[in-house]
Amino acid sequence: MQLLVFRCGWRVVNQSCVPVLLGRVGGKDSSSDVKRKGRASHVHSASESAALTLLVAMAKNAPGLFKVHVGELCKSIRQDIEEDGEDGEEAAVVEVSLQALSSLVMADPTVIVDA
Repeated sequence: MQLLVFRCGWRVVNQSCVPVLLGRVGGKDSSSDVKRKGRASHVHSASESAALTLLVAMAKNAPGLFKVHVGELCKSIRQDIEEDGEDGEEAAVVEVSLQALSSLVMADPTVIVDA
Protein backbone atom coordinates (compact mmCIF):
# COMPACT_ATOMS: atom_id res chain seq x y z
CA MET A 1 0.00 0.00 0.00
CA GLN A 2 2.82 2.37 0.87
CA LEU A 3 4.42 1.78 -2.51
CA LEU A 4 1.15 2.62 -4.26
CA VAL A 5 0.79 5.90 -2.39
CA PHE A 6 4.44 6.76 -3.07
CA ARG A 7 4.13 6.16 -6.82
CA CYS A 8 0.81 7.99 -7.14
CA GLY A 9 2.15 10.96 -5.20
CA TRP A 10 4.59 11.86 -7.98
CA ARG A 11 1.62 12.55 -10.27
CA VAL A 12 0.70 15.44 -7.99
CA VAL A 13 4.24 16.78 -7.56
CA ASN A 14 5.80 17.62 -10.92
CA GLN A 15 8.28 20.03 -12.50
CA SER A 16 5.83 22.92 -12.66
CA CYS A 17 5.43 23.13 -8.87
CA VAL A 18 9.15 23.64 -8.11
CA PRO A 19 9.13 27.47 -8.45
CA VAL A 20 5.98 27.73 -6.33
CA LEU A 21 7.46 25.55 -3.60
CA LEU A 22 10.74 27.51 -3.63
CA GLY A 23 8.77 30.75 -3.32
CA ARG A 24 6.77 29.35 -0.43
CA VAL A 25 9.91 28.29 1.45
CA GLY A 26 11.59 31.64 0.81
CA GLY A 27 8.57 33.61 2.01
CA LYS A 28 8.16 35.24 -1.41
CA ASP A 29 4.87 33.55 -2.21
CA SER A 30 2.13 35.98 -3.12
CA SER A 31 -0.49 34.04 -1.14
CA SER A 32 1.28 34.68 2.16
CA ASP A 33 0.48 38.27 3.07
CA VAL A 34 1.91 38.04 6.54
CA LYS A 35 5.69 38.02 6.62
CA ARG A 36 7.73 36.85 9.57
CA LYS A 37 7.43 40.09 11.51
CA GLY A 38 8.10 39.75 15.18
CA ARG A 39 8.80 36.02 14.91
CA ALA A 40 12.10 34.25 15.02
CA SER A 41 13.41 33.36 11.58
CA HIS A 42 13.51 29.65 12.42
CA VAL A 43 9.76 29.53 13.02
CA HIS A 44 7.99 28.41 9.86
CA SER A 45 4.34 28.35 9.03
CA ALA A 46 2.67 25.07 8.15
CA SER A 47 2.80 25.79 4.42
CA GLU A 48 6.50 26.66 4.54
CA SER A 49 7.39 23.47 6.37
CA ALA A 50 5.21 21.39 4.03
CA ALA A 51 6.88 22.96 0.98
CA LEU A 52 10.30 22.34 2.50
CA THR A 53 9.41 18.71 3.19
CA LEU A 54 8.21 18.23 -0.39
CA LEU A 55 11.35 19.80 -1.87
CA VAL A 56 13.62 17.66 0.30
CA ALA A 57 11.71 14.50 -0.69
CA MET A 58 11.89 15.50 -4.35
CA ALA A 59 15.65 16.10 -4.07
CA LYS A 60 16.22 12.71 -2.47
CA ASN A 61 13.86 10.57 -4.55
CA ALA A 62 13.38 12.34 -7.89
CA PRO A 63 16.21 14.80 -8.59
CA GLY A 64 15.35 14.83 -12.30
CA LEU A 65 12.41 17.10 -11.50
CA PHE A 66 14.90 19.92 -10.89
CA LYS A 67 16.62 19.58 -14.26
CA VAL A 68 14.76 22.45 -15.91
CA HIS A 69 15.12 24.65 -12.81
CA VAL A 70 18.92 24.67 -12.43
CA GLY A 71 19.07 28.38 -13.24
CA GLU A 72 16.45 29.26 -10.68
CA LEU A 73 18.16 27.18 -7.99
CA CYS A 74 21.49 28.91 -8.71
CA LYS A 75 19.75 32.28 -8.69
CA SER A 76 18.27 31.66 -5.24
CA ILE A 77 21.72 30.77 -3.87
CA ARG A 78 23.31 33.80 -5.55
CA GLN A 79 20.68 36.16 -4.14
CA ASP A 80 21.32 34.95 -0.61
CA ILE A 81 25.06 35.50 -1.01
CA GLU A 82 24.50 39.02 -2.34
CA GLU A 83 22.09 39.90 0.47
CA ASP A 84 24.77 38.71 2.90
CA GLY A 85 22.25 36.59 4.84
CA GLU A 86 21.62 39.27 7.44
CA ASP A 87 18.40 37.83 8.85
CA GLY A 88 18.82 34.17 7.93
CA GLU A 89 15.36 33.89 6.35
CA GLU A 90 16.76 32.48 3.12
CA ALA A 91 18.81 29.75 4.81
CA ALA A 92 16.15 27.11 4.13
CA VAL A 93 15.99 28.06 0.45
CA VAL A 94 19.76 27.84 0.08
CA GLU A 95 19.88 24.52 1.91
CA VAL A 96 17.20 22.89 -0.23
CA SER A 97 18.65 24.43 -3.42
CA LEU A 98 22.09 23.00 -2.69
CA GLN A 99 20.60 19.63 -1.85
CA ALA A 100 18.58 19.60 -5.08
CA LEU A 101 21.57 20.62 -7.20
CA SER A 102 23.87 18.04 -5.62
CA SER A 103 21.30 15.26 -6.05
CA LEU A 104 20.71 16.29 -9.64
CA VAL A 105 24.42 16.28 -10.49
CA MET A 106 24.89 12.88 -8.86
CA ALA A 107 21.94 11.47 -10.81
CA ASP A 108 22.84 13.11 -14.13
CA PRO A 109 26.52 14.10 -14.49
CA THR A 110 25.84 15.83 -17.82
CA VAL A 111 24.04 18.69 -16.06
CA ILE A 112 26.11 21.86 -15.94
CA VAL A 113 25.60 24.03 -12.88
CA ASP A 114 26.68 27.61 -13.50
CA ALA A 115 26.96 29.28 -10.13
